[in-house]
Amino acid sequence: MKVLIVTNGEIYSLSYLREIAPQYNYIICVDGAARYLHEIYCVPDLMVGDMDSVNDKDLDWIRMQNISVKKYDVSKDYTDTEIAIDAAINLKAERITVLGGIGNRIDHSVSNIFLLKKIADSGILGEIIDEHFEIQYLYKNSELHWQIGETVSFIPLNEGPGIISLEGFEYPLVDKPVSQGTSLCVSNVVKKSIQKVKIKDATLLAIRNKQISV
Repeated sequence: MKVLIVTNGEIYSLSYLREIAPQYNYIICVDGAARYLHEIYCVPDLMVGDMDSVNDKDLDWIRMQNISVKKYDVSKDYTDTEIAIDAAINLKAERITVLGGIGNRIDHSVSNIFLLKKIADSGILGEIIDEHFEIQYLYKNSELHWQIGETVSFIPLNEGPGIISLEGFEYPLVDKPVSQGTSLCVSNVVKKSIQKVKIKDATLLAIRNKQISV
């Protein structure tokens, strides 16, 4: 099962949301993100949140769809996005995609990025996307299929020494020691249709810029 979580961050292109929504088996709306789904009349399967950012018009539209709405107290220990991710994990999703997870609240944006670890720890492929970028959390050897010419970056998260190798990029690496606090792997370029990232004792944020480099 592929689950799409639509959050109340910045979604600049509703046409992009309209394009990708049919690719998912299950859609979770997070609180104020109902405004995006309402505008394109994309009915979610579940809505979660404390309902502090959704307006009455959009909430009424959601309720008219006869879908499950789970309301939480404003004073809680988890963000609405984490609640949505927990719901997706409980659905035994094979892939969890978060759209709108990056916005002008830097604290929420950073928190959402690190929630990718929670998804990975559950054995599920997780990603934060919009029409311009994609972020994944890598902790094991991975094969990627990003487009030739795209700019990509790998941000080490491990505090201690780890080893990575990169194949299929303009700047390959072979058994390179990396750890937090380096920009070594920023702004690489995809050169082959299949890319391989080999990891030993390391964790990485893999960030894909979908714009093709000239």
